[in-house]
Amino acid sequence: MEPTVIASVVALLVLVVIVILWLSLRRLRSVPSMLLLCTGIAFFATACGGDDESEFLQSRGLSKEMQGSGQTANRSDAEMTVVGGIKQWDGPPLGLSGGLLIDYMDEYRATVEMETVGGQPANGKKIVMDLWFSVFIRYQKGNVTRSVNNFVFLAREGFFDGHTFTVGPGKLVRTGDPPGPITGAGYEFDDEPTRNITHDRPGIVSMWNEGIRANAKGTNSSQWFISLSPIPEFDFYDEDLNLRDCRQSGASCHTPFGLVIEGMGTVREIVDGDRIKAVVIERLPRGGSQGFRDSAIYPRDPPAE
Repeated sequence: MEPTVIASVVALLVLVVIVILWLSLRRLRSVPSMLLLCTGIAFFATACGGDDESEFLQSRGLSKEMQGSGQTANRSDAEMTVVGGIKQWDGPPLGLSGGLLIDYMDEYRATVEMETVGGQPANGKKIVMDLWFSVFIRYQKGNVTRSVNNFVFLAREGFFDGHTFTVGPGKLVRTGDPPGPITGAGYEFDDEPTRNITHDRPGIVSMWNEGIRANAKGTNSSQWFISLSPIPEFDFYDEDLNLRDCRQSGASCHTPFGLVIEGMGTVREIVDGDRIKAVVIERLPRGGSQGFRDSAIYPRDPPAE
């Protein structure tokens, strides 16, 4: 049995014991009784909050802050298969409990190491992107945490390694689609309408999709793009802050989730067919994001609304 499952079972049993203790002692006001109850609660917190991820990473020689492509602390509950050499999953990256694989306040930086730029060897050229983070619980609308969660997961799995870019004239450079007939990562997930970050400048990192299906489900998967200029027609809200109907024919709504903080010149040099060598994910210390906290590049803290 997986260690995480064992830990969950143990934590559940401890919780049951605590409840029984509480029911037994609720009428007793003595200090020893209260100390016994507090000890049980502390033990439960320890059982639930063990640093299991650190042990996982240390066993592979990785730090808790840096995981490169193909080296992963991911534990998605989705089942993975390999089709034609391409990893595919039967659902979006979620944990055993159905939650995201990242914490809602985690700050991440992605470094896209290029293999070719402008049709020539990249010679170390790279694109550094800060990913949007939330100061709110993950279920609040507009936090785009599912998009960040998805990108971090796929990058850690090495999914983007070797992918090529397609250039949309004057608008964007797009990537994330595996070679061959396969499209995406095997699953799709819904848009995350947001006003916290918009396509208002070059360097916005955003999800690419094929619109909304007839069943009102979104078509986000693995494709993403970097804007070369403002693209307000991709925003979920119009200039009067009215939510657009993204189901209309011709509408194109996309979830922005990051910002280029270094290497925009490299982005502008990209031509069709330029290839990604690897995408490296770094988890930053709290307050470490240059793109979205106290930044001259994008001077907006996550809004306290």
